[in-house]
Amino acid sequence: MADEEYISVEEVASIMGLSVRQASRYAAKVRTERINQRVLFHRDDVMEQARLKGIEHEARERAATYQPKPTKTDLVPAGEMLEYIRERDRQLAEVQAQLNQALLEIGRLQGQLTDHQQIRQQLTDIQSERDELKQAMERARPWWRRILGHD
Repeated sequence: MADEEYISVEEVASIMGLSVRQASRYAAKVRTERINQRVLFHRDDVMEQARLKGIEHEARERAATYQPKPTKTDLVPAGEMLEYIRERDRQLAEVQAQLNQALLEIGRLQGQLTDHQQIRQQLTDIQSERDELKQAMERARPWWRRILGHD
């Protein structure tokens, strides 16, 4: 078997104008070889199937212009990925610092709120006591001063 006689299912899909899943169905109609869990298709048999389908001319053009897609590891060079990860780590550290600062501010404000609530309660208690004292003073005044309005 020569390497150029057999092609990948992705190339078959490109040549035939099909999806990879549809192209894999041609395995029953053409010669195939299995190499490391991959099925490779015989190029001449694939071209014969294209001729039978009436798309031989288009198939030859697609075969001539076929460019295999880069593997996922080729998409981003390791150096760029490392730089990207470092940048993300730096951003994460900044956000973490902001979060810590916000949590400190929240704690400070909660303390102020508690103090404010205590002061508000003390004020309410003092106002109630003042009102009770005013009523007690009013009751302690002689009756004739209350009626005549003399102090």
